Amino acid sequence: FPAMPSCMGAKAPTLINPLHNRARPLPPQATEPAGPRHCFHKQKHKPSFPKGFTLLELLVVLILLGVVLMAALPRFTGTGEAYLKTDASRVSSFLRFISDASATRKVYYKVSFDIAAGEIRTERSRDGARYEPESDPAVRRLKLREGVSIEDIMVEGLGKVNAGTAEVVFAPVGGAGPFTLHLMASEKKISIAFNPYSGEVSLKDGYAAP
Repeated sequence: FPAMPSCMGAKAPTLINPLHNRARPLPPQATEPAGPRHCFHKQKHKPSFPKGFTLLELLVVLILLGVVLMAALPRFTGTGEAYLKTDASRVSSFLRFISDASATRKVYYKVSFDIAAGEIRTERSRDGARYEPESDPAVRRLKLREGVSIEDIMVEGLGKVNAGTAEVVFAPVGGAGPFTLHLMASEKKISIAFNPYSGEVSLKDGYAAP
């Protein structure tokens, strides 16, 4: 057999059959298309980590927070003072209503000023001896808003009470003894005074002694 050519794409060799002495061409061989070969390499990616804040960025953030707090603080203070005036009006109307209801309904009302809880609770009695919780929601309980508190109450015969609970009784005849309630919010104060002779409840800015 003759040697096969070494170059791809050359003419196919012929095979000589010794029995028939006739040349028979070999089947063509598949050739690969000429062109550049591409090599693929697996690339290694390094994990990326988020960068932290620099000192300058932290200082800028702190300065901005300080500016926001300084701008918001007067609003909070103004809100507390507005709540103080609103609650003072509510307490004034509450006490005036109890004084009138005691006279018209011919019942005794015992009003408890809970200084720690910042609320006023009411009980009623027909004879002034046995009291039961008031069923009327209008005079049952009054809760001061957040930021408003009872500083103290000055009651005739008891003096100044600034802790625990102070009680005042409104009678059908004669009302209650004179007392002054002091409410506060931040540095702002309002005095609420009850006059048993006229039945009036007055408001005054600041801390007023009876």
